[in-house]
Amino acid sequence: VQSQEAKKFPFDPYVILKSWDYDHLIKTMGEGEEITATSNGQIYLAGLRYPTELLGMKGKMEFTFRNDSIAFFLFRTERTKKPMPSELIERVKMDTVARRTYSPENARLDSLHRDSIVQALKQYNTGIAIRDSLRRDSVVQAISEILGVPISIGRTGVTEKKAKYSALWINYGFSCFYKDYVNYSEIVFSFSTVPTWVVNEFGVPAGTEILHKTRINTKKFSWTASMLAFPLGATAMTYSDVYFLLEFSDGPKFLEGLPQHDLNYRADFTFDDYNGDAIPEVWVTVPADLQAHQVRHYLYSLQMKEPNQVFNSDEQMPIAISVQNNSSIKVTFPDGTESNAKSAEPLEITNQTVPVIPDGFLYLRPSKRNNDGSVNFFGGIEIRTSEQSPSLGILDIQYKHTTGGWAPDQIKLLKNQ
Repeated sequence: VQSQEAKKFPFDPYVILKSWDYDHLIKTMGEGEEITATSNGQIYLAGLRYPTELLGMKGKMEFTFRNDSIAFFLFRTERTKKPMPSELIERVKMDTVARRTYSPENARLDSLHRDSIVQALKQYNTGIAIRDSLRRDSVVQAISEILGVPISIGRTGVTEKKAKYSALWINYGFSCFYKDYVNYSEIVFSFSTVPTWVVNEFGVPAGTEILHKTRINTKKFSWTASMLAFPLGATAMTYSDVYFLLEFSDGPKFLEGLPQHDLNYRADFTFDDYNGDAIPEVWVTVPADLQAHQVRHYLYSLQMKEPNQVFNSDEQMPIAISVQNNSSIKVTFPDGTESNAKSAEPLEITNQTVPVIPDGFLYLRPSKRNNDGSVNFFGGIEIRTSEQSPSLGILDIQYKHTTGGWAPDQIKLLKNQ
């Protein structure tokens, strides 16, 4: 989930691609300039174009339709080549005339004349190349500040003959593809789906979307990681199956399916060393609601490369919360462990068992590192007597690092944040 402090585009590409249609586009952006195409001899409306500004560049935003929904959209900015100085133009013209009247006696003079023109042209083109490079770098940097390090960057391959430079990011549920051409550049926003080999090798449903893709490098090994989810409809923000895929640079590939739930929202992952073994763990977060007020958390060790689950919030959430004497709370965990906490202020209820309503944590935060390099976690859940009732407070649970994972330890009752 994007934090409020993180830099963002002036629009949310994920929301546009998932929920906007023709009517929403017209309502939000206005009529726009029509983009037409032809199919079977019939002209049809393929999209709409709007003048706009993005990342400090003036250009046009083009939305392409698939039926009524937005298939993809792009920002295109044209650039005018710096005019060749008039003096250089005249010198080039003169050189053309000189070649037509070439004779052996003026060969040396003509050669020096042409060499000076070639040098001037080189300086002119070098200036353009430097400006193009600086402009590309500034665009890549601006997008990277929003989406992180690009998954690929550099001169384009043979499949993109017209574009001379490109960079690709996949994060926050969508892909962003920057392509630099000779006279213009494009930033394309779309969805990315898993390649055929993933479908064939792992049995992942075709159409599974890539929500996030990144590269991880450590002293021991490196890999490419992809967060995958199968949508419950072409434009649905909910997903049925959620996976993450690891492709190690030395060959092994692993696909890990997350625990099944009826509804999952935009999942994501991070990598860091939480258990102190100097190898990053995969920390997967799966929101249980659109606003990410309740989030499920799963941690996997990669010590042997193949993912090994070491924390599962589904199994670490309390199964019962009892309020006693309107000030004491007893919490029972799935393994039968019980913990008690006292409230600093009297609660509104007494001698009552409170249903455990949350389908995930309000927050899960790592602590400062322990002496062995590991961290503990603090997870918070809201206490309510029903889904509609006001919160009685936040149950803050400390999960202490143990051999092979984390287990609930101390609990506190905090005031609502």
